[in-house]
Amino acid sequence: MRAAAAAAVLLLAPALAAQSSESSTKKGSFRVGSFWLTPKVILYNAGNDSNIYNDDVDPVASGSGNLRPSLDVVLPVGRRLDLKANGWLGWSWFSDQEGQSSVDRGLGAGAELRVGPVTMTGNAAKGWARQRFSIEVDERFDRADESFGGGASLKLGRRFSVGGSVSETHYRYEPGVEVNGDSVSESLDRDNRYLRGTAHVVLTNFTTLVLEADRHEDAFVSDPALQDPVAVSYRYAAGFNFVAGGLFTGNLRIGWRNYPADQEAVPEASGTVLDAYLTTGAGRLGRLTLEGARDISYAVERVDGQRNSYVMTRYGVRLDTELPASLVARGWLRWEQSDYVLPYEEGGASLDRNDTVRIQGLGLFRAFSKSFSVGGTIEWWRRESEITGFDYVRRAYGITAEYTP
Repeated sequence: MRAAAAAAVLLLAPALAAQSSESSTKKGSFRVGSFWLTPKVILYNAGNDSNIYNDDVDPVASGSGNLRPSLDVVLPVGRRLDLKANGWLGWSWFSDQEGQSSVDRGLGAGAELRVGPVTMTGNAAKGWARQRFSIEVDERFDRADESFGGGASLKLGRRFSVGGSVSETHYRYEPGVEVNGDSVSESLDRDNRYLRGTAHVVLTNFTTLVLEADRHEDAFVSDPALQDPVAVSYRYAAGFNFVAGGLFTGNLRIGWRNYPADQEAVPEASGTVLDAYLTTGAGRLGRLTLEGARDISYAVERVDGQRNSYVMTRYGVRLDTELPASLVARGWLRWEQSDYVLPYEEGGASLDRNDTVRIQGLGLFRAFSKSFSVGGTIEWWRRESEITGFDYVRRAYGITAEYTP
């Protein structure tokens, strides 16, 4: 039903286009008739992967690569309504291990209606992918997602606005996949519902203060052992949105997540949360990108039959430096860590599990225009864990290209 509603928006778009009026506001990379289009194509590391199974004993190498085309479409209908659609494909291939290859895909549709100081939005999306979806899982397996939601915001003057949104997402994982005897689908299949309230205060032409409060509810629909399969958490965060022209461009959120006690589905847990993606100038060195994330995630492996959780933390930095002859050099570092809430047992002893992945990479690109660049990249991974046999090293290199008009 929800997928049909999303398709209906796409089918109705040509008919509604006749009602759209001319607008000088740019809503995409370029315009075709009444439609604004933003295509994007990324080819990543089309070359070789030294350890496609993350095996620390007998690594298997293979030719590999990733190709991801996508398209965003906006159709203005009059001055107040925008109809939106987007679609993407992700082709991951392994020349010597064809069973690992996949074609991922996704489709979404939405609408935005502006009536005076009120803006209302609605959206629906569906996707399918065969990838690794957790730091603790090395097998590639299927996941299907379906989501829908909506929201509204109200401007209360030139600098202040409030809003709210509601969303529901269904996650379904491939049956029969296990990690050390624990079923991925039983641990992670869930229906997620969240309510969010927000407030925005415009501080300067480039900076907006943002306050957020969320209530998340996860119903674990495939776990036969639970009498009460619902887990509830609360998140409170504050931060900033930065637009181009100031010192930074991007967003920053810092806050707190809490899973209260006495929930059968998940252990009690709480901690700081972080969501940051910022770019800034670095003088003659070029452009610096900083990213960070921290939150509580669900684990596949259980402790005495109980679902576990872990605090996921990720930090990254990337530097892009312009060189002569339209060349761009890029270097990046990323650090990821999962710190598990409940201790595991190994060799008869209690073990506070902590897994860490370090990623570093180098690239050299030739920019043929602001929209198109081609070059080569190489990345190195290393994972370290207290769990025996979970460490690995990996290297991947190849051609990388990006087209974003």
